[in-house]
Amino acid sequence: MVDIATASYTFGPVATTRVTTTDPLAPFSSAVRDWFHASFAAPTQAQVEGWAAISGGHHTLIHAPTGSGKTLAAFLWCLDRLARDPSPPPARGTLGHVRVLYISPLKALTYDVERNLKAPLTGIGLAAQRLGQAPPAITVASRTGDTPADDRRRIALHPPDILITTPESLYLMLTSGAREVLRGVEHVIIDEVHAIAGTKRGSHLALSLERLECLRAPDARPPQRIGLSATQRPLEAIGRFMAGVGPGREVLRPAGLPDGTERPTGPRHEAIREHLTRRGASFYREVFAAAGGGRDREVLDALWDLVWAGEVTNDTFAPLRALRWKRSGGGNGARRPIRAGRLTALGPPEAAGRWSLVSPDQSAATPTERLHAVSLALLERHGVLTREAVAMEGIDGGFSAVYPILRAMEEAGRIRRGYFVDGLGAAQFALAGALDRLRSVRELADPPGSGAVHLLAAADPANPYGAAIAWPRRGEADRRPLQRAAGAYVVLVDGQAALYLERGGSTLQTLPASDDHDIALAATGALQALIADGRVRELVVRKVDGEDVAASPFRPVLLEAGFVAGYRGLVLRAARPVSAR
Repeated sequence: MVDIATASYTFGPVATTRVTTTDPLAPFSSAVRDWFHASFAAPTQAQVEGWAAISGGHHTLIHAPTGSGKTLAAFLWCLDRLARDPSPPPARGTLGHVRVLYISPLKALTYDVERNLKAPLTGIGLAAQRLGQAPPAITVASRTGDTPADDRRRIALHPPDILITTPESLYLMLTSGAREVLRGVEHVIIDEVHAIAGTKRGSHLALSLERLECLRAPDARPPQRIGLSATQRPLEAIGRFMAGVGPGREVLRPAGLPDGTERPTGPRHEAIREHLTRRGASFYREVFAAAGGGRDREVLDALWDLVWAGEVTNDTFAPLRALRWKRSGGGNGARRPIRAGRLTALGPPEAAGRWSLVSPDQSAATPTERLHAVSLALLERHGVLTREAVAMEGIDGGFSAVYPILRAMEEAGRIRRGYFVDGLGAAQFALAGALDRLRSVRELADPPGSGAVHLLAAADPANPYGAAIAWPRRGEADRRPLQRAAGAYVVLVDGQAALYLERGGSTLQTLPASDDHDIALAATGALQALIADGRVRELVVRKVDGEDVAASPFRPVLLEAGFVAGYRGLVLRAARPVSAR
């Protein structure tokens, strides 16, 4: 077990996890002790040491094998707290709070935990009655993506003592009015930490946990974090993930300039730094005025220079998403007068939210730890990691920088190495789960075109073409510029690249797999998703394989897939709903 104190972090086991009494259940109430003794022969080592750390109020990470009772070790202390100090009965005009938050990356596990909590809750209640005490009235609820709307409203109006949820549902609660019920959270239990710590979901959860802390009153103690897993490696990195950020807590990547980046030093950069240092988090128009005004584009460029340099951050992802939108033609000209009451008075889309300086941090992980984190992220992103995929990522030092880490992980049995992709040599590494998925789809669909169809951004790591493997060509004379560029899309049918849609959507490139009519029709039909999810309003194809769409032999397939003839080319629009009369 690794224990993470509120103000310090230690890499090894700490003395506070050692039991100082002959009875590890001594800190618990009599009802909880009686129930446990009646249900189990003795506590496990994970429970004994876990209770010692948790009861001391420390952030705690329990690393123990499956079946060691670590989930009960985390929950039992929380149940005892709820039984000893019950939540006040709901009163008119007052809103209750969730006190224990259980987070699992596996939706199925949330249902199991909710069901398995019934036994200790019932048993503790019966034990209290035998002792002449009032049974505790502890409420439990679950909120996931499958929770009906009525149940969600019920949780917001009458919050349970224990809420079981997923990282995604927690984020939705924190970014809506439902966050008010989370202001009183005292304990956060994070199960299966290893499944998310090195992934995008883990980064998202880390942000949610920091937001959860910010909901607490300034003088209130932060929620106690309890992490559970049987396969946490490296333990120190998982410990840092659990600890979060703040005074006395370390982060894996040190704050400051990324490698190879120079510090922006222009007049606008200095003015923005000075303003954010003096005023703190500010909306764009305040930053705009502090930077000297003028053209929005010039101020935005200076602001984003500081973002890429790691000096400035934002409280929302909206401006980052807006960067992929087309810039308006007026962005390089003089700024138009702002009319009161217009949304544009708040600033361009890529300036939304509040901007603030990144808090300086004096701690730093070792280069090996940072490379290990990078290697785990690449493996999670690509599944099968090759030299070509690393080169495409633009990692400092290239493949030679992460190769020693990957080799050490393979020697330790944590990842696999072999000839997974034909023709790329033996320097290929993969997660065990990725290999299992590859083996499950080795056989092509029969008939062709009936397999899974995926519409992906060309630069998506899920698209292996142009990175791990070359784009399929129609012979040596085929020199078409198929690139992993932002705004371009590729359609995979049963894993085969069939169509490539260039940036802007006006040019379509057909690949050898689309010579089969069924595959071509399935791939073309997938383009409807671009309109269905709002990425584009309509799709106008003017050229196919470099020639006018009107003379292309692929024209009949496009018409069969729902395109209609227009004066600009073949057009695909959203299907109009049919209204009953």
